[in-house]
This record gives sequence, structure tokens and C-alpha cells, in this order.
Amino acid sequence: MSDRKAMCYVDRFDNATIEHHGPFLTPPGAPRSNWQVVQPAGENPYLELTVWHGLNAMHPVNGLSNERSEYITPYDTTAIEGRTFHYGFRVRYPGYRKINSRHMLTQFKVNMRDGVNPSPIVGIYLETGGARHLEKIKVCHAYDYATRKCICENHLIEEDSEHFPLLPPDEWITLKLSIYVSKGDGGWIRISKNGTLVWEYNGPTNYWNTTFEKFTIRFGLYRDSGPEGSPHADAVAHFRDFAFSTDEAFVDEILG
Repeated sequence: MSDRKAMCYVDRFDNATIEHHGPFLTPPGAPRSNWQVVQPAGENPYLELTVWHGLNAMHPVNGLSNERSEYITPYDTTAIEGRTFHYGFRVRYPGYRKINSRHMLTQFKVNMRDGVNPSPIVGIYLETGGARHLEKIKVCHAYDYATRKCICENHLIEEDSEHFPLLPPDEWITLKLSIYVSKGDGGWIRISKNGTLVWEYNGPTNYWNTTFEKFTIRFGLYRDSGPEGSPHADAVAHFRDFAFSTDEAFVDEILG
């Protein structure tokens, strides 16, 4: 991922180990693993990620308020301003509607220097409240340096939309995100499902005033921890054919 002309990164999960998985997947030898590579007979392999109540107590990376099993690409220090990035994957969520509270699917995450917390440019969330199921695309447009938190807008994919649900249960779908990073109004984000544009945003996508350090892409299961006495049920997600590049044709070739 260091070629300025065309960054290219792909993972088809065709090995039993993950070379670059980041700190939110349990290490070898853990009492219980939150990831495995599954090889069905006659099919391509896929990465299975799982979260359960108490995961972070066993693997305390981000405190006890969250439960996360996220795949993280190697950090890249190439400047992002004025550049376009594309990434995507195939995903299947068996029974994901059982999940309560928020559930993050993916985020394009940026680290800055000068004491600024890592913050996303864009993220996709699933959320349930009572009987209602919500799908949100979160775009961060500013940073509060006093609280060290990004300020974001939530864009709902409404239930009466032809694209709802973005992630139907028990079905493999292909997602692709394209992001043009700009401090000005010329920035944009586009999200496609199975080759069809389902959502777009136009506006600033680089809102930091401090020094850029590095960026990464994350995907998987990231949710709030259930309260003691009524924990959330275990949740599982499957991923295939992850690709990231500044060359859209490369990503499209991998995603098919």
C-alpha cells in the first residue's frame, strides 16, 4: 500500500491465518477466538468474525464499553488530501437484526498527530431500537478539539427506500465505497451495493487542522456492550474478497 501511483491491497482470505489483522482480533492461543477462516466445500473461503458479551474483558483493547472484532488494513502514511480511494468486500450477516444498539460495519479511519483521537471520514452502521431496524451512513465533517471527538452527520437509509435494507440478512452482497478526500466542498463519498449506486454525499471530507499521520480501513463487528444481566446475543459476520486501491478498476476486478 505504499505505491503513490496506484495503491493496491487485496485479501481473499484463502489462508488459515490473517497476516495483517490489527489489535481487535484475538491473538493465537487466546481462550476463545473471535475470528476464523472458513473453507466451505466447493466454495471460496470467507472470514468469519464473532462478538460476544464479555469479549473485551478477555481481550481488553478498547475498554469494556465496546465489543469489537474488526479487521484492520496495514496503516498507510501516504497523504490523503486531493486523492480518491476505493474499497469494497462481500459481506453476509446471518441474523444480524437480533443485534441491539449500534453495530458498525466499516469505517475509513484517519490518525492525526498533536493529540487528536483517530476519527473516521465515513462509517456504515446498523442499529435497532425496539422493533425498528435502522441503517445509517455516518459522515464526519468537523472535529471538537476540546472533547477530542469528531462531529458527524447521520444519514438514514429509510425503510421505504428501494435500497432498504442495505444488508439483507443471510444474503451475500457486495459493497464498494469511493471517497474523494478534500477540505473543500469538492469532496465526495459514493456507496454502491451489488454494482448499483445507493448513496452519495458531496462536501468536505477532510476536516482536521492538525498534521496528518496515517490512515486505515476497518470492517467487521463493532458494537456497544450489553448491560450486565441482559447481554446482547453473540453476533456473526462473514466477509469475502476485500480490496482497496486508488485504482477503481482494480477494486472492480476483485469484486467482480
